[in-house]
Amino acid sequence: MATMFKVIFQGVIYGSLWQNVVHFTHDAPVSPEFFEVADEMNANWVEFWRLPQPNNVLWQRIIVSDALNESLNPFVKDVGKAGGQSSDDELHPSLAYTIQKRTNLSGPSNRGRMMMPAPWKGDYKSGLIGPAGIQRWATAISSTMVRYGPFHSSVYRLVVKHKHEGFEPVVSMAVSPFPGHVRSRKVGVGL
Repeated sequence: MATMFKVIFQGVIYGSLWQNVVHFTHDAPVSPEFFEVADEMNANWVEFWRLPQPNNVLWQRIIVSDALNESLNPFVKDVGKAGGQSSDDELHPSLAYTIQKRTNLSGPSNRGRMMMPAPWKGDYKSGLIGPAGIQRWATAISSTMVRYGPFHSSVYRLVVKHKHEGFEPVVSMAVSPFPGHVRSRKVGVGL
């Protein structure tokens, strides 16, 4: 039976907290320890997704827990990595790129999304993310799908977890042309 991990990526932009919750399965006889999952995510996932971001965005920590048994204590790994691009003082702190996750099944419970904070000013116009903004994430999406997608090179598989039980493997990811709007969460409030 597959082990499912809940991985929370947390960071800050202009003093506001952002976070994404992502689920992975591991289908092997021996389940890895939480710290091993965190090390994998730090070495690969964080690197894929931080590189297109301005260095105003700081990835702070990775929190790993068992998605099927939340009574176990989670493991917290401090990351402290900034985005891979030069800083920009015209970033919008409450808008986000919406990264859509799709499975082979239709319906809202069979897809997911992530919000990547602080769209570059030139990436959105007239309320939409333009081609430059969509292209900005192409390498991160491609690298993620190679490592964690249908033909994953990693022992981990990216999935969408259903609210009640079960999961579906992610088969594709794309940037939505509609920016997400995230509520501002000041550090220390709301968690």
